[in-house]
Amino acid sequence: MNLDKHRIEQIKNSVNIVDIINSYVPLKNNGKNHFACCPFHNEKTPSFTVEENNQFYHCFGCGAHGDVIGFVMAYEGLEFIDALKRLDSTLEFMPSESINKNIKRASYKTAFKLPESHKQNKVKSEKAISYCLDVSLFGLEKYIHDTAVLYPIYTAENELVNMVVFKYGQPRSFIAGGPSYNGFTPIIKNESKNFVACVSLADGRLIAETYNVNVAVCWDELVMKYICIWNNGNLNIKPAIRDCDDDYLCYEMDWIKLSPGDANKNIKIKNMGVLI
Repeated sequence: MNLDKHRIEQIKNSVNIVDIINSYVPLKNNGKNHFACCPFHNEKTPSFTVEENNQFYHCFGCGAHGDVIGFVMAYEGLEFIDALKRLDSTLEFMPSESINKNIKRASYKTAFKLPESHKQNKVKSEKAISYCLDVSLFGLEKYIHDTAVLYPIYTAENELVNMVVFKYGQPRSFIAGGPSYNGFTPIIKNESKNFVACVSLADGRLIAETYNVNVAVCWDELVMKYICIWNNGNLNIKPAIRDCDDDYLCYEMDWIKLSPGDANKNIKIKNMGVLI
């Protein structure tokens, strides 16, 4: 089998994860998702969900998560290439109408695109810090220059890429022109590499102090989505969300619940997983 990227994507787009998983585990439809008892751990109440629109599966019980290739690998104990071969052979038995429907569905999926405003500039950021007074406190880096307060933005590899700037009476701004989609302002509370993500510095401080966990302040909902979803699990970061946030963050991931407009008085933990 030729394992070029085009062929891999062709196989993934030509099968429907619901059809494939249903052939292994009987699924029940409930709205936009399909549910079953998880095949990867013993349970009596279904916590295993398959979302057709985004073509992924997730178990709220054991945390199993992935795409159709990952499921076949995990369920059958196969290596990546063998799982692809299994899916490739499945296509031979699928009616062409189903394949065309799946390919059309895949074409409508919106891939992540970096907004023009979300810029990075390591040189500008380092230069800005050199002009500032370091007043870091309580695990959060903080700098002052004249009347401005600045917080550095780092990537998961600890590379400085931007700085968010606050001035009294003015909206926040950024040294490099935008929030920097793959960076965040870390509040370090322990030696763990796990983080809780939020978009408010006040919420970040509250979570960090209350639960003694590291917090990644993303400054922007799109940045938090990128870090928590589109990094494909490479980062150990889970989102803190509000009731008004989108359904994917609210229902398809482990999360910290923040009560809207009242985070300082009512904060609840749900499915923290490795973060506790």
